[in-house]
Amino acid sequence: MHPSRRLTILTFVAALGLTAMVAGCATGGGEGEEGGPRRDPNTITAEELAPLANLSAREAIDQLRPRWFQRTDSPLVVRDGTHMAASILDRIRASDVESMKYFSVADARVRFGQTVQNGAIEVTTRRGR
Repeated sequence: MHPSRRLTILTFVAALGLTAMVAGCATGGGEGEEGGPRRDPNTITAEELAPLANLSAREAIDQLRPRWFQRTDSPLVVRDGTHMAASILDRIRASDVESMKYFSVADARVRFGQTVQNGAIEVTTRRGR
């Protein structure tokens, strides 16, 4: 093989390897910006709530997932299987919550019934597990 052809092939192979390495770094390998796992935009976990233990569930949502209330002001709240008004979130301490999950209107209707008008937030408390 001619030396210039060999150099071209080696350069091409090296460029491919570098491209694959850069692409792997850019995707983050399933990790978020801070090096931890990516957060589900529709779920808040107890781990995320731990630093906000003194806040209400509503205040924690406002800090962690403010878009949940940009979509609607009055979602159905389902706390440990019981349907409630959104105002209950002001009376639930973040430290009592195991997880919270947001459902769009369509998903909430499938899960909680056709009468759901504004989406839903499912709250699982530590007592309700």
